[in-house]
Amino acid sequence: MSTTTSDILEQYSLMLKADGYKRRPSSSMAEAEETILTVRPDLAILDLMMDEKDAGFVLCNNFKRMYAGLPVIIVSNVTPITGLDFRRAARRSIRGCVPMRC
Repeated sequence: MSTTTSDILEQYSLMLKADGYKRRPSSSMAEAEETILTVRPDLAILDLMMDEKDAGFVLCNNFKRMYAGLPVIIVSNVTPITGLDFRRAARRSIRGCVPMRC
């Protein structure tokens, strides 16, 4: 799990711990990259926007280069206000882009 929002990181960590999963939370892109050099995860959960707007995509790409079969979930609260808008991609049904409304 990697996100710079500490309360979100804590929430995901607690939920996964309650279900019996081991976690390696990271609060920065650099920390996540360092962790993956020593630990091969079963799953990576990444925030899209961490140190940079596209940090989640960059980490996903780096992780996939190291571990091609690694499942990655990218979570985000991106809205058009941030300068990123995935609504068009979702309408085209791009694989892996699942918009969710809360």
